[in-house]
Amino acid sequence: MSRLPPASWRAPAHAVPEQLGSFWSRVGLMVWALMLSPIAATAESPANYYSSVDSSTGSALRAALHALVDDHQRYPYTSTATDTWDILEEAQADPEAEGFILDVYSDRSLARQGGGNSEYNREHTWPKSYGFPNDSSQNSAYTDCHMLFLADSGYNSSRSNKPYGACDASCTEKPTGDAFDESPLPGVYPGQSNWTKAGVWETWEERRGDVARALLYADIRYEGGSHGDTGAAEPDLILTDVSALIETTPGNASVAYMGNRSTLLQWHSQDPPDEGERARNDIIQSYQGNRNPFIDHPEWVACVFSEVCGPAPVPLPMLSPAWITAWIGALILIGGSTARRIA
Repeated sequence: MSRLPPASWRAPAHAVPEQLGSFWSRVGLMVWALMLSPIAATAESPANYYSSVDSSTGSALRAALHALVDDHQRYPYTSTATDTWDILEEAQADPEAEGFILDVYSDRSLARQGGGNSEYNREHTWPKSYGFPNDSSQNSAYTDCHMLFLADSGYNSSRSNKPYGACDASCTEKPTGDAFDESPLPGVYPGQSNWTKAGVWETWEERRGDVARALLYADIRYEGGSHGDTGAAEPDLILTDVSALIETTPGNASVAYMGNRSTLLQWHSQDPPDEGERARNDIIQSYQGNRNPFIDHPEWVACVFSEVCGPAPVPLPMLSPAWITAWIGALILIGGSTARRIA
């Protein structure tokens, strides 16, 4: 969340001439804008990965992205060899605590334990009961790590196969670890908590974009047909706001639905990708060979799902500390010249 620098960090207005004070006010805002800009902080996706993508229309972009992310390398759900446990524990490693993972719903740092532990398990953001319940050796959707997250076992059970949606203060609260360190404290909606009721799960505000992009990915990755390498049938997974369409399937289905589409689009806008989500995307690609394009290009969501297309913003380079220091130094020289002219 972007915040302006505290007042105590700013020089008092009487410390410099009015013109120079105005100058440094502008400099301060520019520096903070650069430091907090999500574009400036975004690393580029792998070279040429999206070079073939046509983003001129929603249908063209959907077709191009499906072709790009389709037919990924499948890993087993559970195995003595590399499996989804290994990939997810690497992808959700706590950057501040070696040997720990960060749970998607409770946001707790939990000791890495591997499969079969009682603390956390694997959450299908698109519930497997909606279209692909059978874990066959060729069921790509069941083990697709772009759609899987490690989650607190109790929270995963509480979420069950509920569609994502908006809750209110009458819902049952499922607080995060952050909820006890923030204002308002647990008990005040929405705070830093997940909320749930019959048929609805509202993810807490700092991970709702992550789960939304996982499902938006599923919508373009799985469009029916069969896997190009294995020949295995794949479901057509479709996001919808029509709750009557969202139902369990007794076996792997040709078409399946999940929602709520409008809520997920809103969450995508409210919670843009951060460094942790981008790092997760990199790690999963290193195994599966495909990426979630909506993490790399959030602007493509509007094009694919709302037909609001246009030229992509020109990416800025990564701003290293050395670059920022040099840039500020140049501004100081300019400021000094300005001060001398004022004097």
